Amino acid sequence: MHVGEILPESNRRSSSFNQYAGDAGSDHCHHRNSHGNIHNVTGSPTDTAGHWVGPDLEEEDLRRDLKYFFMSPCDKYHAKGRKPFKLGLQLLKIVIVTIQLVLFGLSNQVVVTFREENTMTFKQLFLKAYDEGSDDSFAVYTKGDLYDHIFYTIDKYLTLPDTTLGRYAYQYYKKGRIDPANDTFTIDPAVVTDCIGLNPLSAPTGSFYNDYKNFTLKFHKLINVTIEFQLKAINIQTIINNEIPDCYTFYITIVLDNKAHSGKVKIWLENQATIKECKHPSETDRRGFRELLRMDVDDFNFLLDKVQPLIQRKDTTLRKAITARQRLLVTLRFLATGESFRSLCFQYRIGRSTIGQIVTETCEAYGLERSPEDTSELMQISTCDLFLFQTPTTEAGWREVARGFRDRCQFPHCLGAIDGKHVYIQPPANSGSLFYNYKGRFSVVLMAVVDANYKFVYASVGTQGRMSDASLFGQSDLRSAMDRGLLNVPKPEPLPNSNVIMPYMFVGDEAFPLRTDLIKPFPHRNLDHDQRIFNYRLSRARRTVENVFGILANRLRVFLTNIALDPDKKGSEAYVPPAFVDTEDESHRLVSGTWRRGGALNSVALSRARNATTTAKEQCDQLKAYFQSPAGSNYARLTFDVAVALVCMLSVVLCGRSILRGIVLQYEFVAFFKNSLGRKVCWADRMDFINGWYILLIVSDFLTITGSFVKIGIESKNMSSYDLCGILLGTSTLLVWVGVIRYLTFFQKYNILIVTLRVAFPNVIRFCCCVAVIYLGYCFCGWIVLGPYHVKFRSLSMVSECLFSLINGDDMFVTFSGLEGSSTLVWVFSQVYLYSFISLFIYMVLSLFIALITGAYETIKSREPMHITDLQAFIAECTDTANSGKFRGVEASPCSIFCCCDR
Repeated sequence: MHVGEILPESNRRSSSFNQYAGDAGSDHCHHRNSHGNIHNVTGSPTDTAGHWVGPDLEEEDLRRDLKYFFMSPCDKYHAKGRKPFKLGLQLLKIVIVTIQLVLFGLSNQVVVTFREENTMTFKQLFLKAYDEGSDDSFAVYTKGDLYDHIFYTIDKYLTLPDTTLGRYAYQYYKKGRIDPANDTFTIDPAVVTDCIGLNPLSAPTGSFYNDYKNFTLKFHKLINVTIEFQLKAINIQTIINNEIPDCYTFYITIVLDNKAHSGKVKIWLENQATIKECKHPSETDRRGFRELLRMDVDDFNFLLDKVQPLIQRKDTTLRKAITARQRLLVTLRFLATGESFRSLCFQYRIGRSTIGQIVTETCEAYGLERSPEDTSELMQISTCDLFLFQTPTTEAGWREVARGFRDRCQFPHCLGAIDGKHVYIQPPANSGSLFYNYKGRFSVVLMAVVDANYKFVYASVGTQGRMSDASLFGQSDLRSAMDRGLLNVPKPEPLPNSNVIMPYMFVGDEAFPLRTDLIKPFPHRNLDHDQRIFNYRLSRARRTVENVFGILANRLRVFLTNIALDPDKKGSEAYVPPAFVDTEDESHRLVSGTWRRGGALNSVALSRARNATTTAKEQCDQLKAYFQSPAGSNYARLTFDVAVALVCMLSVVLCGRSILRGIVLQYEFVAFFKNSLGRKVCWADRMDFINGWYILLIVSDFLTITGSFVKIGIESKNMSSYDLCGILLGTSTLLVWVGVIRYLTFFQKYNILIVTLRVAFPNVIRFCCCVAVIYLGYCFCGWIVLGPYHVKFRSLSMVSECLFSLINGDDMFVTFSGLEGSSTLVWVFSQVYLYSFISLFIYMVLSLFIALITGAYETIKSREPMHITDLQAFIAECTDTANSGKFRGVEASPCSIFCCCDR
């Protein structure tokens, strides 16, 4: 028999489960009808047996499902033995999200500091007589001072090297005449803006220097003067964090405000910055010039400055000499395109033989004596090559090269990538197979060492093409300097973030010998995983020299042709010791060199070579292990961000599964009430199935995922939204930490905060609504009356901030003293206004606010009986404990494929 059958119809639909939440054997149960009256109903335990329906299996399963759903993670573990994966995941997420926020905060701090320091620098540079801390009061009062400030700013800007246009503008009324003596005025409210553009690249000399000063301001109708310009800067502080530098564009606006026409022209500077990925210099080349010479104007002018004193010729009485600029232009055109002298003859209207002489003289000019300031640079231009390189001579210079490989290629302690390139030539007469290489063509070999920035560190050219890379290296002055310790490379040092001591070294391919200062990849046969990683990392560093050769051949396309090279004019020659040469005597009989008799090979000792090779192999093994460690991976931060996003995605899936399961249980519970009792479940009971904590965690997860991808974009220099990323990560971290409180609510001793807030929240909201009306009234009143006389009441937002600080007892004396100089009426009003506000809100509003919280706490502390809902009463009918073992047979609702991972 249903309980509803022993009650009137009007009471049956409004009855509560309270009687069944208490003693099941009680004879008198209380029911509240629709009018709120209490009725006593006499019943027998045998009529209900403490259940809504008979001991039906479906009803018991539903109760167990509901009780299990609302259990704590620990109780669920005891009930079914399933580990609390979600709890562990949330704890892990707290740790990694916090670490991610800290890492981003350190990077963002560098960006914010860079902006603030630049803004302060701009104020000191462009504002005349600027004093730090005088932003609110910085102004001018005379016409002369106004002009001086305008011209001072423009002069400072013109002296800066920049490529952007600046402009200054002044606004004024279209028509205006003011006559204070007669109290008359005539103003046309239409605003006119006049603009003057400035190009800082134009030399500020002569008439131009004064052109921008040829204007007159009509102060009686002047509104403001605005100076706008752009500056660019590069923030290299990010290199500390192994990040690519950021390129900034600062949009600076200086305003001289005369809107008030009070005789005081306020001056302020605004600075807005945009951050972009730093571009390669080639992206800004001038297209036409680059297509002609395969280089930009700056590079051409640089080369011209270096070579002009050496190739300039004097005029004669018969004709003028070809200028140094034309001579260099012809030479670079030949090198850039590989065109024949005949073709260049028609292009430049210069004789073919003259062009050949110009190219030869210009290329040889770099081999002559250079100026003292260029002693650190080695410039060499020959008919088959064009290099500009600087070999480091100090440990600091080599460390700079190694730092480039570490940041760009993730290969530490690398001094350069070495390799050889065949430069194809037309074989000289009677040269035989001397220049014939294994590719079936005639060539000379160019061996070079480059850094991570695609710059030459060392180069040697001219060796016959039949020589291999190893032979060329063995006979080079680089090998000699390495053996004798003349390169001044740094001493062995620990690898970054590691204790492994590693010497500095060059990297090459398989053709080079393995040494402690020159390593090469593992043989490509039977490689294990670690060796493949090592070869990949070494290849990333070594391929820079391959890229340089490709860039060189692409820019100087003479390398793609067969160069008509005279052996006497090559840059260097191979040297073969006489002992290693077979000769012929006068009778044309073969005379064996001493190397055949063994004498010349005695110096090839196994001990030293094998020890060096063994040590080099150990270095490779150490680097192989280092690259597999977290310390050697520069992708650790990117991998960490991706891991955070994946963890948050998994958290979204698990929390979404729990919400979905709650919705399914809600429908089952509602259907049971409707079908078995013919009743509707109230909205409050329905909402108990929707866990707000899960929604909070899902929101934080989405914020973290979005912030992680924005952070990845920032670190890869594809985005510059530091503020957006900070808001996303900061808010998500806040919500994640707040979500921890949910797990503390399962413990009664730690639940006091949440329970108190939950009980006091409705009363606090109603109280705040009433207080807000009074607060807004004071805000509007203070803004209207005190705004003209006090800086803290100039706007509604400032009034609200001031009043809120007064509630907390801050800046009281400053607020009172700020109105002492006003009129008597305003001063009296301000005293009444401030005293009444402080007394009302500090002594009454705050006290009542605290009383509401205290009352809720006392209610909980005294353990006063709380209202038991129908859902709670229904679940209370299940007396099975978590350790009873009966929950292990309960199957979860088929709401998700992730049923193996419980809440």
